[in-house]
Amino acid sequence: MLHSFLVACSVVLAIAAGSAAAQQAQPAQNDRVAQADTALVGQAVYSSDGQRLGEIAEVGSSSGQPVVRAELDEAVGIEPRSVLIVAHALQQRNNRIELPLTVAEVKDTLSKQKQQEQVPQEKSQPK
Repeated sequence: MLHSFLVACSVVLAIAAGSAAAQQAQPAQNDRVAQADTALVGQAVYSSDGQRLGEIAEVGSSSGQPVVRAELDEAVGIEPRSVLIVAHALQQRNNRIELPLTVAEVKDTLSKQKQQEQVPQEKSQPK
């Protein structure tokens, strides 16, 4: 269950980040975090509008792609949780790591994901 939740997080955030990045000017390739380097552990993750979202807790891979596990905090009204983010979705900007989504977009993405998680649970419960 936890594994499928984390994979779903990475897929949702990767898709959302990809569409948001496509709408914005493309950064130089060297601004992107191309690999999940262990030096990222402990660094804060920020939204594109400058709000602190949480901190990178672990690096690794999922489905052959480098990913980071970030612990999101409730500082901006997000329910504390652990999510996987595909490393190439992150950007190095002004000495910090950014996700190319605003706080509102992150909240919306997580809200939609939570709704999708509840649907299978409701179907599996006997009536």
